[in-house]
Amino acid sequence: MAVTLKDIAEKAGVSTSTVSRVFNKNTQSMVNDETAETVMHWANKLGYTVYKESSDLEKLKIGCILSEVTSKFNHPYFLTIIEKIEQEIKDRGHKLAFLEIEEDIKKEGTIDELLNQELDGVISISDHLSYELYNKINKRTKNIVFIGNRFNKYIKDAVNVNREEAAYKAVKYLINNGHKKIAFIGGDIYPVAMEKTHRYLGYAAAMQEAGLEIDKELIEKGDWSVESGCGAIKKIFERAAPSAAFISSDQMAIGALKTLHYLGIKIPADFSIVSYDNLKMARFTNPPLTTVNVPKKDLALMAVNILLMRINNNMNSPCIVTLPTKIIKRESVAKLVD
Repeated sequence: MAVTLKDIAEKAGVSTSTVSRVFNKNTQSMVNDETAETVMHWANKLGYTVYKESSDLEKLKIGCILSEVTSKFNHPYFLTIIEKIEQEIKDRGHKLAFLEIEEDIKKEGTIDELLNQELDGVISISDHLSYELYNKINKRTKNIVFIGNRFNKYIKDAVNVNREEAAYKAVKYLINNGHKKIAFIGGDIYPVAMEKTHRYLGYAAAMQEAGLEIDKELIEKGDWSVESGCGAIKKIFERAAPSAAFISSDQMAIGALKTLHYLGIKIPADFSIVSYDNLKMARFTNPPLTTVNVPKKDLALMAVNILLMRINNNMNSPCIVTLPTKIIKRESVAKLVD
């Protein structure tokens, strides 16, 4: 398995951003000598190949920005995407010019320094990259690919999944298993309120198609964290007695499972759950979660492919790709018997 910036960061006890700066000649001066030496020590020990100065001119320089406001590099969903992007860029003989979180860039005031270098393209893992940052990047390079941009904020290449369709399929699966009182746990996706997010719209569409009531007492908002899943399901059960729930992320579903176990509610005998993301941890919960698989590595691979096509072929029209999702059936859903 290829050594990644994250592997080096963990060994050196620094952030992935710091490792990226050490390997980039334009940002090396931002890291103190002792930290840089530690990073290089672990890079060599782990067998990471740092690009040599003599070959830099032959490589495309590609930047990567994560613009999810509350997310960090340790988020399991985004980590999978980031690691695949990093691996693909390196394996194809190109260079990761920088790997940054938008909020960190703003705090440290480093964006002008990051963009003051040769840059062939940028991948933005985002649905809401700020106009300020987008305009600065767009002046530096027109080659920008979004993993996200589902709100069509910018007319650029993008790779997405159809979240509304995915949520619809998840709720339909519960309905087909005899469930009628189906709860929903979701969250806001800046700048869109939960009730207008694609996952909620998919839930509502499936319920309405089946002639089922959308009971406000069965709807609760979280913030995409494990902890918020704990609280959200508790609030729902204090108000009502649903037989199932569609929970908009595996992390919130894991929190809900913990609370349900504490309350003595057995899964799936007493209550069924379908969640969303298919993180690695979903198969190790008790019971293993039935969840919607988002093809995270394929999103990353397609983004890199499109960006390289954009750089090399100078395509005229934006390329919008929607990848399919599917339900991974495990053990958290029971069929109700009339």
